[in-house]
Amino acid sequence: MQQCSNISLLFVSLDRDILYLVFQELHNNKSFYSCLLVDKTWCEIIIPILWKNPWKFLKEEKEKLLLNVIISHLSDKSRNNLSQDIDFLTNSYQRPLFNYISFCKHLNFNRIIKIIDTLISFEERKISIKNEIFNLFINEDRKYSHLYIPEEFDFQIHLIPGFKHCFSEIKFLSCNIKINDNVLIGLTEIIESIKELELFIQENNNNYGFSRIIEIQKGLFNVYLIITVQHSRFDESFYNILERPLIKHANNIQNLKLIKESIPLGSYDSTYYAWNCLENLSLPYLKTLKARQIPTRPLISLIKNTYGYLNE
Repeated sequence: MQQCSNISLLFVSLDRDILYLVFQELHNNKSFYSCLLVDKTWCEIIIPILWKNPWKFLKEEKEKLLLNVIISHLSDKSRNNLSQDIDFLTNSYQRPLFNYISFCKHLNFNRIIKIIDTLISFEERKISIKNEIFNLFINEDRKYSHLYIPEEFDFQIHLIPGFKHCFSEIKFLSCNIKINDNVLIGLTEIIESIKELELFIQENNNNYGFSRIIEIQKGLFNVYLIITVQHSRFDESFYNILERPLIKHANNIQNLKLIKESIPLGSYDSTYYAWNCLENLSLPYLKTLKARQIPTRPLISLIKNTYGYLNE
């Protein structure tokens, strides 16, 4: 607190725009939260920064606290309906002074679902609260830059009013390919501005619709493929289909990360067939390549097909 007070004296003459830029650089500092208490102006500037991505530094012991704050944004009718089934919601906070959710730019369904599944016991109650919260985050007043979708996600978010407005300018998409086809189609119809794509791929759950997601993007720079393998057999056709739209973005891709989460049963050579698409893939402006448990031969071919920009 003393540290923040001293900083306040130094910055007292700075306008809000400059303070915002300063706080953007300092928001990872441990003392940043205490700066909320300096004065009203600091609080009004810092709150939007903290809520831009409230999931980033969320500790497990704070999950219930965050859920209560989120629920405090619901209408009285919705809160009363939920509290009849969920005991701890009866003590949720009064409507907050700030509309915290309006500042959120990262919508992380992974964390939301995990928090609810951890704190709520009965499946029917989980579904009710998830629907309420999803409707709270998706409407015509929201606009997100980052979207995180977990495995087996089947909530029909594309049917919620405001879906197109919320996600039409997404820059980062992290998604498990094992999601509901209708949700994927809904995303494909509106998302075309992704700069970073992170795909979690599971064998025998390959969704060919994701090739279309890759293909329609206008400026895809970073691609991360995280593959979980449980058996020695690979769906080679799926990798070939992913290869085609990646080739379309070859002149744009600067960072490529390839990770295989587990070693398959059977001979190591069997992994080669999953990655042989890399041999003919040319990414001339690739700057960063990260790979783990990927066969050497395809990687050598990929590196040879860069034009000297690779520096990591």
